[in-house]
Amino acid sequence: MTKTRTFRTLGILIALAVYLLSIATISPAGAETASVPVTVTAAPTTGLVDGSSVTVTVTAGSSVIYGIEARQCSSAGAINYTADFSPTVSGKCTPTALGSAGADAFKTVTSVSPYSTATLTFKVGKGTSGSFSLQSGGTATVQCDETHACKLTLLLQVAGGTVFQSFPLGWDGMGARFNPVTPVRILDTRTTNTPTGVAGQVPDGGTLNLQITGANGIPVDATAVVMNVTAVLPTGAGFITVWPRGVTQPLSSNLNFVPGDVVPNLVTVGIGSNGQVSLYHQGGTNDLIADVVGYYSPVNGDYFTAVTPVRALDTRAGTGAALARVAQGGEVSLQITNANAVPANATGVVLNVTAVSPDAAGYVTVYPNGVTRPLASNLNFVPGDVVPNLVIVGIGTSGKVNLFNANGTIDLVADIVGYYTPDNTAKQFYPVTPVRALDTRNGTGGVSAPVGQGASIDLTVRGANGIPAGASAIVMNTTAVTPNAASYLTAWPTGVTRPLASNLNYVVGDIVPNLVQVGIGSNGKVSLFNNAGSVDLVADLTGYFA
Repeated sequence: MTKTRTFRTLGILIALAVYLLSIATISPAGAETASVPVTVTAAPTTGLVDGSSVTVTVTAGSSVIYGIEARQCSSAGAINYTADFSPTVSGKCTPTALGSAGADAFKTVTSVSPYSTATLTFKVGKGTSGSFSLQSGGTATVQCDETHACKLTLLLQVAGGTVFQSFPLGWDGMGARFNPVTPVRILDTRTTNTPTGVAGQVPDGGTLNLQITGANGIPVDATAVVMNVTAVLPTGAGFITVWPRGVTQPLSSNLNFVPGDVVPNLVTVGIGSNGQVSLYHQGGTNDLIADVVGYYSPVNGDYFTAVTPVRALDTRAGTGAALARVAQGGEVSLQITNANAVPANATGVVLNVTAVSPDAAGYVTVYPNGVTRPLASNLNFVPGDVVPNLVIVGIGTSGKVNLFNANGTIDLVADIVGYYTPDNTAKQFYPVTPVRALDTRNGTGGVSAPVGQGASIDLTVRGANGIPAGASAIVMNTTAVTPNAASYLTAWPTGVTRPLASNLNYVVGDIVPNLVQVGIGSNGKVSLFNNAGSVDLVADLTGYFA
C-alpha cells in the first residue's frame, strides 16, 4: 500500500469516526433553534396542501454536515433531544406518513458528503397519524392541519453532535397570527430610504411598490403587514391607497389630506406578489413615510381577542395616568396587562390613541416599555388638534407600553379595543383585497344619507363582501367626510351598550380616516355613532378575524 493510499484510508476512517460520534451524541436541551452551525432553508412553507413538496437545502457552515433526518412534528413542544425526535419515546413526531397524498417526511435519513450542499425534497401531509404506541406505555397521535399547528423538523448531524431546526407549516386558506416588532422605518421619501434609493416626493398619480417580506426582519411567510403610513406636506388635496401588489387597485383609500398636512394612519394590508404592497398617491406631490409595527404569519405569532372598547387612559381625568398634560419630551407608561380585562399573557394590544389640544406641532410615539424608543411616530398634530390613530403595539416589561410626546404639552386618551395572546382558542387574521363596504353618499352598505346628530347606523358585516359567518371581528378603514359640526365617531359591536370611546374626531369640512379594528355583534353587525351635526361615512374592509 502506498503512502498516499494509507493517508487517504486514514482520512476516511477519521471522517467515519467523527460521523459515528456525531450521530451517537444526544443534543443538549434547547437545541431546536434558528441558529445552527450550518445554513438551512426550506420552501415553500405556506399555502401548502396535502402532499405539497418542501425543498430543503443544507450547506456546511461553521460545521460540516454529515446527515439529515426529517419528521413532521407537533408545534406544541420543542424538539430538544434525539429522544424527542423518536415518536415512540416522545409522541411529538409522527412515525408514518400523514394525509393521503404520499407524504414522505416521516423518517428520511440522508448521509451527505460533509463539505457539500445537500438538497432534499420532502412531501408533507395534512391529517392525522392515527394512534401509535409509546415505549413507556399508552398511545399518541400527531395531527397537522389548520387548527393543529405542526412543523417540519430536521435533525442535523453536525460536528460534535446533533441539532434541530424546525420550519412551521402553513396550509392553504389558513389564517394568520400577529407578530409585533419594535417599529422600524421602511420608507421615507425625504431620504434615500425608498424603493429606488433616491429621495423625492411621489408625483400626482404615482405608485410605489414597497418590499415587505425578506426585509426589515419580516419573514417570507408573512401574509399581511401592519404599518403606520404618513403623508408629509402634500401640495394638493388627495388620498393614498395601499393594497397588495399584483391585484387590481381597489376603490378604497387609507389616508386623506389637504395641502400642508402631516397625516398618519395605521394600515393593515395583505402582502401581494413579490412580497410587496403598492401605494398610490393622488393629489399634487407628497412625501410618504411608512413605519412597520408588525406582521401576520400563518406559521407563527399570536391570536386576537376583540373587546368592547374601554378607556384605559385619559390624562384629562386621571384615568391610567396622572391628572396632568404630558410635557414636552415626557412619557406616559400605561399598564396594559392585568388591567381592563387584558390578561397577564397578552403580548400585544390594540389601542385607539387620541392627541387632544396640543399647544405645539409635534408627534407621539407608542412603543413597548423596556426597549429603546424607536425612530417612528403614531400621531402627528398641530396646535389645537384632536387627532386619533389606531395603534397596534407589543407589550413590554411590567406589562406596559409607553407614549412619548415630542413637543409642547398635550392630553392623551387611549381606548383598548383588543389584545393578542398565545391562546390558540382566540382568532386568526384573514386579509382581503380592500373593498368598500359602506358609503353613505351613494347607498353602499344600505345607508344613503349622512348620519345625523346622536344617531347611529348598523353595518351588516357577516355574509357581505366575502366576510364569513364565523368572523368575530373586522379591520376597516373608516372615513368621516365633510361633517357640518365638530364631533366624534364611535364603532362597537352591535347589541352591546355603546362604550365611552371614540375612533374618529373631526371638525367642520374635514375628511378624516382612521383604521378601526372592532368586534362583530351577535347579529353579524357593527354600529357607528356620530355625536354631533351630520357626517357622511365611508368604510373599506381590509380583513377579518375568525
